[in-house]
Amino acid sequence: MSDTILKDQIITWVENQPYWFQYLSITILNGNEISNEILDETLRYFLQDHSLIVKGEERQVLNFNKISDFENSHDNDLYLKSIKDIKNVNALAVGQSIEIHPNLTIIYGANGTGKSGYVRMLNTAFKSRGDKNIIKNVFKEDEGEPSCTFEFSDSQQVYDLYYPSDANKNEFDKYSVFDSQSIKVHLENNNKLNFTPSGFEYFESMVNAFEALKIKFDDIINKSSPINSYKLAFQNDNEIKLFVESLNSKTKKEELKVLSKFDESDVQKLEGLKSKREYLKSLNIAEKINELKEHKFRVNKLRTDLIRYNNILGEDTIANIHKLFIDREALQLVLNKEGIDALKDYPIQHLESKEWRSFIENAKDYFDILESKDVNSCIFCLQSLSNKEQELIDKYWKIISSQTKQEIQDINVKIDEYNKAIQILPSIVFDKDSILYNYLIAIHPKFVEKYTIINVNYRDVIEQIQKNILNKIWLPVSSIVVDLIDFDLINKNIDHNIEELQKKDPVKEIENLDKQIYYYTDKFTLNKMADSIEKDIDKWIWADKASKLASSFNTRILTLKQGELFTGHISEKYMQVFKEECKKLKAPNFVEISQKNVKSNTLRSLKISGHTASSILSEGEQRAISLADFMTETLLNPYKRGVIFDDPVTSLDHQRRELIADRIVEFALEHQVIVFTHDIPFYIKLKTSAVLKGVDFIYKTIRNVSGTPGVIDDSIPWIAQDVKARLGVLKNELVKIKKIVKEGDTDSHEFAVKKFYGLMREGWERAVEERLLKGVVERFNIGVSTQKLRKLEITKELLDDIDKGMTDCSKFVHDSATELNPPIPEVDDIEKDLSFFESFIKKCLPA
Repeated sequence: MSDTILKDQIITWVENQPYWFQYLSITILNGNEISNEILDETLRYFLQDHSLIVKGEERQVLNFNKISDFENSHDNDLYLKSIKDIKNVNALAVGQSIEIHPNLTIIYGANGTGKSGYVRMLNTAFKSRGDKNIIKNVFKEDEGEPSCTFEFSDSQQVYDLYYPSDANKNEFDKYSVFDSQSIKVHLENNNKLNFTPSGFEYFESMVNAFEALKIKFDDIINKSSPINSYKLAFQNDNEIKLFVESLNSKTKKEELKVLSKFDESDVQKLEGLKSKREYLKSLNIAEKINELKEHKFRVNKLRTDLIRYNNILGEDTIANIHKLFIDREALQLVLNKEGIDALKDYPIQHLESKEWRSFIENAKDYFDILESKDVNSCIFCLQSLSNKEQELIDKYWKIISSQTKQEIQDINVKIDEYNKAIQILPSIVFDKDSILYNYLIAIHPKFVEKYTIINVNYRDVIEQIQKNILNKIWLPVSSIVVDLIDFDLINKNIDHNIEELQKKDPVKEIENLDKQIYYYTDKFTLNKMADSIEKDIDKWIWADKASKLASSFNTRILTLKQGELFTGHISEKYMQVFKEECKKLKAPNFVEISQKNVKSNTLRSLKISGHTASSILSEGEQRAISLADFMTETLLNPYKRGVIFDDPVTSLDHQRRELIADRIVEFALEHQVIVFTHDIPFYIKLKTSAVLKGVDFIYKTIRNVSGTPGVIDDSIPWIAQDVKARLGVLKNELVKIKKIVKEGDTDSHEFAVKKFYGLMREGWERAVEERLLKGVVERFNIGVSTQKLRKLEITKELLDDIDKGMTDCSKFVHDSATELNPPIPEVDDIEKDLSFFESFIKKCLPA
């Protein structure tokens, strides 16, 4: 089907759509750019079509031209001229350039030469489903993003495009790359066409326009749908607050009018409610209740303090302190009798004093810690003592360390504990300056009088006890125990007063009045906002109606129509071409293409009875099927100028290799083809096929030179060179040997000669295949060309030449015993051997 038929079908479908849809479509079909102004005009027509705005002037009549064709903008003269200046990709050499032939370019690269780095760059720059994982040079500092220059040529000029800065240029869409990773993607994933078939760009443009319109339409809805800020003014829980919070497109204006009605009668009601509330608040019932509760707290605090005083200043406590004084005095008499009487024969003044006792104790402590001491020494001066003097110290020390003294100390501790308990008693403030005093003096004057006296008595008792303890002499002290029954009567009276006030408390009534006042206040506020709210309700109604129309911009209608037309225009043709490619590559013919439409794209996947092709096919079949799919996609793309293959025959048998090589060469008749390979037999097969089919080509080699990969060489790899090319290499090697001889480096001279004769030996071997046997049997070629047998001319002279040439080479290639080591041939001898080889080549002409 032609593009004209496709366009006519699209127009027929568009003519049955709304005016806004037609307006947008005719703009696209006429090849005009979808500007922001076009989108705004389309949206205006859309709003008019759905009565969201009033129609203005009369609309123009849209005329569709069904006979005009879509323009093909591709340039058949475009081709890739060179790939150069690759940078920051692995450790590839910089400053390199790969010339690209308009038909076929064969690029050989062994493992480790940098071929993968180049392919990954091409995968990234051009259309590809392959490996795009570019790694920078890990051995150098970051020198920027990976980049490459691509030289293109068209009918007008030769120009450069730079990746990634020019990545959006159309030229990069016109080349596709196929590598090993692409195989898996072709077989297992849902793939969309890497091009838009002519005429189908309408759907892609419409989808983009729909998405832009949806964004604009949503923005209009959002701006036209006001935020409900009214609810901020209504914080009281009532029906007005609920009404305002639920404002939306479904709000009834009649309900708004009822709730917002506020006339003179409402004003009078509000004033009456406020007056009544003010009166009730003036009673201060709650405040009075709080005051009584605070007085009760103070009464109970005083009661708690008095209980502590009763415990400390009661009869039992004072009796215990008195008894401690008596016991201590008795023990002191015993201590004096034990000590002082024992020392009556010694005329020592103040022997019983504290100062003397302290001196003795400190001296003894110091004596005990000495390491070198005499046990019979004086504890004061460390001099030797007489028996009588030693007896004096022992007796006095017995007084100090006696049990009686310890008991006296224990009593002093207990007395001190009572003293501390008295000291920490809370201070009772009960005078004219205290709040409790002033409260009770008015309602219980006798209580105040009684407890004022008690407070004074407490202070007197405490003062007397503390004097006794300080002077260690007991003078009579009267105990005080206060009867606390008065406090129960006071608390009962306070509780009664609180209960009476609570009966009069108007809190609930005030709360009820507040609710009514808030309601009428909110009613007044709503009345002031009613007009504004009514306008916003209209806006919410508009926005709600508009939101329901947002589905008009759903791209499903476009996807369905595009899929329908794609089936009729592309799928059938795609399947036909795909089967033809499978036939050429001898790929399985039972693989089907499964199609589904997503957005503006038609996705395809390769299936066998509903299963992914990769789960059933062999490795060779998978590669053939994926290549067929890739080539079909390329053939159906009128814009595609070239394809790039990376090792398309890896792991395949010889028969399928030959099929793929022949198909790739055929492809080069109509497309620019670039093949990267590390496979020498495949490399040779491509060359042979190109020669047979009359396809012009060039070959390049990627080499690793002194550890630097990515060096581009125009020569063919040695192993694939014919006799003539190898003769040229040998002549170059002879030039190098002459230079080494002049420099006088013996070891380098010997190594160079060995290398030369090794290469020439391989040259003789290739000469046997190519010249003597006329290519009947060749390495890397599994077939035998029997038709060439008639051209064979094998003579004794030729056989003798071969025997001599191989023997001469072998002398210097193989290692010899020291005593048999032949001398290194002179340059003249090497030239003679090379001339002999060249003469053989001329005598034994190719087939």
